[in-house]
Amino acid sequence: MALRSGYRAETAGSAEEGLPIFMNGTFDLVLVDFGMPGMDGCEFARRIKASSPNIPVCLTTGLEKDDIPGGLSRCSVDALLLKPFTFGEFRRTICKLLT
Repeated sequence: MALRSGYRAETAGSAEEGLPIFMNGTFDLVLVDFGMPGMDGCEFARRIKASSPNIPVCLTTGLEKDDIPGGLSRCSVDALLLKPFTFGEFRRTICKLLT
């Protein structure tokens, strides 16, 4: 899917669906939600980083940072966006990760 900002995005309904998409593609960044069916966003991020450590991963969550089960340190992410976030916060975070 092409976005107005010129980026191209791929989507998945779950981490289990997203992993093969990631493994079979070329990506500059991964944006993942913590609360997904099945595997949570932290485990998904760890698997992404294990195979591609230089790909930035941004985690979004409606939880407070201190309420993430197991702690944020287990997530292997480069950025965290706490919901609700503004489009400006989203854009600044993504741009920072891509530079």
